[in-house]
Amino acid sequence: LSLLAGAGMSPLQALRAATSDAGQFLGRRDLGRLTPGSTADMVFVRGNPLAAIPSQPDIASIVRNGSVLRPEDLLITDQESLADEPWAVQFKRHWEKQSR
Repeated sequence: LSLLAGAGMSPLQALRAATSDAGQFLGRRDLGRLTPGSTADMVFVRGNPLAAIPSQPDIASIVRNGSVLRPEDLLITDQESLADEPWAVQFKRHWEKQSR
């Protein structure tokens, strides 16, 4: 999202490009929307993404396949089912950067 905003899109345009517009482009109206019957994974961030898209958002939690996951849960490496998830790897990198 930060690359889209850096390329000149407004925060709203960047969010739409990464969600509903992407689903429409793929011919999947069930993707990228928060409506009944839609398929959606959600990332909750602290702050207002409509005001600005930061290069490193402060991620509070995600919902993936109906499960709520917090960054600290994804950092637990003794749970193989979560440790190999792409989201876990992304959250680990995010938290390591914020810890420095």
